[in-house]
Amino acid sequence: MRLYTPLLLVLIYSIMACSPKRENQNMETSQPDVDPVSLKGQVQNPQDGLVILYQIRENQKFPTDTLSLNESGNFEAKIVIEHTGFYLINFYEQQEKMLVLNPGDKIEITADGSEAEGYFEIKNSPDTELLNEYLALDQELSNQMNVQRQEYMAAEDKAAAGEAYNAFVKEAINRIKAFIDKTGNSIVAVFPISQLNIDEDLDYIAPLAEKLYEKYPAEGMVANLKNKVEAIRNTAVGQTAPEISLNNLQPTPREQVGFEMDYLIFTQNIPLEL
Repeated sequence: MRLYTPLLLVLIYSIMACSPKRENQNMETSQPDVDPVSLKGQVQNPQDGLVILYQIRENQKFPTDTLSLNESGNFEAKIVIEHTGFYLINFYEQQEKMLVLNPGDKIEITADGSEAEGYFEIKNSPDTELLNEYLALDQELSNQMNVQRQEYMAAEDKAAAGEAYNAFVKEAINRIKAFIDKTGNSIVAVFPISQLNIDEDLDYIAPLAEKLYEKYPAEGMVANLKNKVEAIRNTAVGQTAPEISLNNLQPTPREQVGFEMDYLIFTQNIPLEL
């Protein structure tokens, strides 16, 4: 049976659970020449504590800014970011949501602030809306996968149950691809693309990964996807072998071009321990 893995849910929960990382405050940093993000909104149930914006990098969260609220629970801040990326906004350690921020965004947020699943609304952020839509799809497919697994384990006819599970996986992949097509060139596409099997869908994934990297070269998840695609493409059956140089028995170095029309057999001499 093929396996569907709910990537985004696992990533978000693991990031939320990890402790925030502190960066070296003594390092000299230059402010990029970009329009800052305008972030304003209201917390419906303000409390004692902090509202913190974190940046997500390398599957960890790094504090970016602390938002100050007035007596009515309103806040407004200008956040300087160098490039599009993924962020978490945390309200008093009670409610935490994932965002996509682009330089120059003008975003409005309304949050409950007191409950993890409390009210949360974000305006003027199409990428975050796409992210939330995919999170819902990921949750739906994850739930369906669990049902399919349970039915397979309980089924007497494993062959029929296996066929049903594979049909589910095929449908899930088609829905993921339909969502990818919907995202256009949004950075959010890195999540559904990463859920596909690169070996099986290399021709579909490779151009998508290249386009994402052209637009978002500084985003680690995009760079990792590109590197995975290149590694698989370079080792795929039928691809040109990388350049090599070997010593013959004399020993004299021989380049790959010198082995044209020859069969090469690679062996490794392992000393025997007597």
